[in-house]
Amino acid sequence: MRFNALWAGCLLAVAAQAHADGLRAPQTLRFDDQTWSQVWHKKAGKQEVYEYTTNGEQSEDWKWTRLITLNRLNTGKITALEWNKSVSIQLQKAKVQDFQLGERNNDQDATALIIYPPSPTHPVYETNAWLTRYVQSCGGLVSWQLARQIADAPADASADEKQKAHVAAADAARADLALLLKQDWQPECE
Repeated sequence: MRFNALWAGCLLAVAAQAHADGLRAPQTLRFDDQTWSQVWHKKAGKQEVYEYTTNGEQSEDWKWTRLITLNRLNTGKITALEWNKSVSIQLQKAKVQDFQLGERNNDQDATALIIYPPSPTHPVYETNAWLTRYVQSCGGLVSWQLARQIADAPADASADEKQKAHVAAADAARADLALLLKQDWQPECE
């Protein structure tokens, strides 16, 4: 997923000393009327990452259509506004042009919508919807990310068809963020 490097950059930008033993990440979770299975996880330094797919899809080598990622960063206390500033800097460094950042719940939650356009090495749109919050028991930030891959218009498509594909990707990202915001998600750490 293209956003893992962004997480690493944001971690360096906002890191502070904190402590928590680990995120309670289930082997399966229920979301959007589907059962999602944990297919990959990694703990390294101040970060934990857990990835979930449906229908036996794998997270490696882009072999997924939709992907949930739970991320915990041991950052200490930072606000949604501080997080969004850091994310914005990292996205601008990566030359990502199509993103929207927001806050809610009195600056307790940060949201992000990011659309990565097709490229020669990854010829589909990748959309990312993020809900990030500071969780004291986790020692920092915990995010729930929903990513989706969406086909681009054919190479010989008209500019109008290309624009329609981009609009479809943006609509999917907004719908995914609405799904994230609708759930009653309360991350817990040990």
